[in-house]
Amino acid sequence: MRRFLSNIPQRLPARPAGAGADRRRTDMQPYLVRGRRITVTATGFGEQPDTVVVTRDVPAGHVALR
Repeated sequence: MRRFLSNIPQRLPARPAGAGADRRRTDMQPYLVRGRRITVTATGFGEQPDTVVVTRDVPAGHVALR
């Protein structure tokens, strides 16, 4: 695993229509940080050529556990 500084562009490609609720929540994350520079960790290779799977640690000020 390697950490990278990533620049998220202000304009992002359109999200595919018909995605489930979990997919919509996942796809929304880049929209929340567009135009910013964030640190991500490459955790594997993506399904498309020249893509990787990344994770981002998000600090939380409040956590609730059941």
